Amino acid sequence: MDTPKEYDPLFIFPSDEKLKSKILIDELFKKGSSFFIYPFKCWYHKSGKAGNKPLFLTGVPKKSFKKAVDRNYMKRCVREAYRLHHRQEALHYAQGYSLGIVYVGKEKMSYKDIEKKLNVVFNRYIEDINSAEKSSL
Repeated sequence: MDTPKEYDPLFIFPSDEKLKSKILIDELFKKGSSFFIYPFKCWYHKSGKAGNKPLFLTGVPKKSFKKAVDRNYMKRCVREAYRLHHRQEALHYAQGYSLGIVYVGKEKMSYKDIEKKLNVVFNRYIEDINSAEKSSL
């Protein structure tokens, strides 16, 4: 019998990094800053101390995708791209921040296309955080 493989902690998405608190979600959408890069609308907000892990939330509106299967597919693709490519950067740059990404496009995209668009989104997110940190000093 094989022994279980060890997982690289940088490539997992633990539940303590998922934004689940109703209070923090409301705060993110009411007080947070936002930007739009089609097909994503993104909100971010400094939600805690600098040492806290960044929190992440994704959503797809029912108005755009009537079938839950399609909404879940889009959310899975966004979470997977975050987990594989951008979680390491977020752990370094975005400590204490909450990030919410809502897919606002009307058509279903492939994972590769979502991944490319999210690269642009996360680069903008890191730039905005860095400029906010510099202006607060």
